[in-house]
Amino acid sequence: MSERGFTTTEWIDRNGGGLRDRIQPKTVPLLILTNPESPKVENRLSGVLVGLGPRHFVLTAGHCVEKCIDKRNRVVIPVVDWPAEDAYRLSPVLKPDFLNSNLINVDPGTVDYGYLEFHPQSASTLGAKRYEFNTRISPWKAPEFHGADSWVAVAGYPIDIAQTTEGSDQSRFMITPTLVAREEELAGVGELPEGFDVLDLLLPQDALESPDGLAFVPAEPTSHHGVSGGGCWTLDVSKDVASWTDQDRPSLCAIHAGHTEEADGNQILREVPISYHLRMIADDYPDLASDLYERWPQLAAVAPADSFR
Repeated sequence: MSERGFTTTEWIDRNGGGLRDRIQPKTVPLLILTNPESPKVENRLSGVLVGLGPRHFVLTAGHCVEKCIDKRNRVVIPVVDWPAEDAYRLSPVLKPDFLNSNLINVDPGTVDYGYLEFHPQSASTLGAKRYEFNTRISPWKAPEFHGADSWVAVAGYPIDIAQTTEGSDQSRFMITPTLVAREEELAGVGELPEGFDVLDLLLPQDALESPDGLAFVPAEPTSHHGVSGGGCWTLDVSKDVASWTDQDRPSLCAIHAGHTEEADGNQILREVPISYHLRMIADDYPDLASDLYERWPQLAAVAPADSFR
């Protein structure tokens, strides 16, 4: 039982499958192969599909974008006609064609965010495979989070539960329900660069995760390696998934930066609010800027990426 009065186990037993069905289609594993023809994976990363106007992006951590740019000809996205399979095998795969990218990674684990833009053909292929380009986005500022008693689901493709066999490699989806950390729970967590906010998440004592997309088991801190770039989603635990309205359904609020710190025995996950990714895209794409600022006027107050370089 969490000290906040919510039992993770009971809620997940009732609603875990419905939560997965809403988040998994919008989340992709980004795999880097040892060579273009090899089934062996050199790096495992995660990302979230987002559609903004006529353009299609994968939002992720800055260090993930950096690795994809460095190894461009080796990046693949496993595709299957899910949910028939929960494991994503290397066959078949999409070798995506990226049109543009940007990143900032000056302080790994905090100022660490970026994006890759898909070529329309790659975006079309993902759509045909029942992936979804998310449009439910909540670009809140971190101080708004930390003043609330809120739950957030962190999702991605961790290294620890991937399965490798001869001639085959599988990525498995994971969801971890977490609490937004309160100030008193952040004692000892490192300071942030001036002008930058993060979303700090606390793994509750009864935290669970779904390492195979189905069964939920007690969460282990190390299991989040590889989830870097995965999404953090608002989570209304006051009602069952079946009774969620459009207003209740998970919205993308942050991206996992891949940095975990222990503070006074608490496990803290640090996330970059999605507002930083949106501000970066607004600055990079004049054709999208007016629509983004009209939809989210608060982006004007978000520090641009250049201010951290």
